Amino acid sequence: MADVKSGMASKTNGSHSNGNSKSQQAGEQRQVRTAKHFIKRKSWIHELWIYIYQSWIDFWSWLFWGDPMRLQTKLRRLLELTDDLFKKNGIPYWIDCGVLIGCLRHGRLIPWDHDLDVGITPEGFKKVLELQKTEKLPEGFYWYREPEWHFTRIYLHDVWVDILEYQHNKTDDTIQPNLEENYIHNPEDRENYYPPIPVEFVYPLTTAKMWDRDYPVPADPESYLYCIYGDIWSMRKIPLLLTALWHPFQTIAFYLDYRRKLAKRKQQVRPVSSRLMAGKNGTNKTE
Repeated sequence: MADVKSGMASKTNGSHSNGNSKSQQAGEQRQVRTAKHFIKRKSWIHELWIYIYQSWIDFWSWLFWGDPMRLQTKLRRLLELTDDLFKKNGIPYWIDCGVLIGCLRHGRLIPWDHDLDVGITPEGFKKVLELQKTEKLPEGFYWYREPEWHFTRIYLHDVWVDILEYQHNKTDDTIQPNLEENYIHNPEDRENYYPPIPVEFVYPLTTAKMWDRDYPVPADPESYLYCIYGDIWSMRKIPLLLTALWHPFQTIAFYLDYRRKLAKRKQQVRPVSSRLMAGKNGTNKTE
């Protein structure tokens, strides 16, 4: 995690050194607009429904996939194969979504995660489609392509990595996955919505350590994730408890490590992502 934080700090300082620049102000304004749906909560009935629905998904996943630690070994093998494959063929990419959260928050995958996500440019996506025709994967791995969607997958038995094509919107200098309309134009759908992400949060790509390997990540990974999820340091309790049913001692150690990192983080200067909702006076009104 030290490597992650030092990498984040250097990139964040470099990206935001010119605090009064018009590009930074425009980026922060876009970020504030993007994150509004995390602040404007619905009624308590709607929030309760979201909680029940998410808890049911967690429970169903727990029943379907079984031992979460079994999946961790498979997912790690799959992520390493993807990294080797893309680097060998000169395809730039970055780890995305839950994988990126696990990297920043824990230095490893989230124990109850059952799939992987990586982001890629349109040019890189074309190369991946060509690889599907020519690259033979090791035994147990296989390609999958959904013709109507602009993403593809690599499977390892019952787990997979989603390879998402991100398109650049030059009008407001943001990127979004090239998915169906409801995924990118319906902010009210908080479960599925992929908000636009300012390009300055993505490029230039940097690296962060997960386990014993450096993986490519966005330039300002915490601000990047804040666009999608809001605060990534709040951990959902239901999957944590379900994981503890399989591995109580490992889960306790995992949770205590998370609490130590959270306490250490609170003592440090707040990252840029937590200031974006504050406005020009620098006061976070959501706390």
